[in-house]
Amino acid sequence: MRRAGSHSGQPCRARPSARRAPGAGLSSPRRSNAGGSRQRPASVPVTAASRTIGAMPTASPIPADVRSFLSALNWASIATVNEDGSPHQAVIWYLIEGDTVLVNSRQGRRWPLNLERDGRVSLAIHDHAEPEHWVGLRGRARLVRIGEAALDDIAKLARRYGDDDPARFRGQERVTFEISIERTYEYGS
Repeated sequence: MRRAGSHSGQPCRARPSARRAPGAGLSSPRRSNAGGSRQRPASVPVTAASRTIGAMPTASPIPADVRSFLSALNWASIATVNEDGSPHQAVIWYLIEGDTVLVNSRQGRRWPLNLERDGRVSLAIHDHAEPEHWVGLRGRARLVRIGEAALDDIAKLARRYGDDDPARFRGQERVTFEISIERTYEYGS
C-alpha cells in the first residue's frame, strides 16, 4: 500500500476511505428527502463484502484494507464528549466484530460514563510500523453488556492483546459498548 507523501518529502494528506456507508460523509445533518425513500449513492459499490438490509444491498462501512489494518494488534485512542461539551480521550483495547467495534471498560471511568450519556465517539488507531499512517473511525456507541457478559468480553480482549492473566479482571464491574461505524478515514496511505 503506497503512503501519500511518505517518499516525496511532502506532508501526508488525509483522505477518506474509498468506500463509505450510505449517507456517511454528509457535510450537514441527515435530512429526510421529499420523495420519502433514500437511494444508495452511486459511488458506493455493491461488492461481495456488501450486506443486505431488506432488499437493498449496502457496502460495509469498513473497507477491506482498513479492516485488515484494524485486525492487527494496535491500540486505539477513544474520544468521547464530556457533559460540558469538551473532549475526553483515553487509550483502549478494541476488537472488530463484523461491521462494529467492541470496547470494554471498568464501570465509573469517564469515557464509558460519557458514552452512556452521549453515544458519539471517535477512534484513532496508529500504525506502529508506519509512523505516518493511522486510521480514524467515527460512529455511535451503545451499551450492550454489563456484569458477567462484560467480564467475558474483557477476557477475550485480554487474550487478543497477549495478557497472560485475563482472570485478573474477575470481581471488577465492567461494561461493554458496541460502536456502529458511520465513517472511516485513513491517513498517510
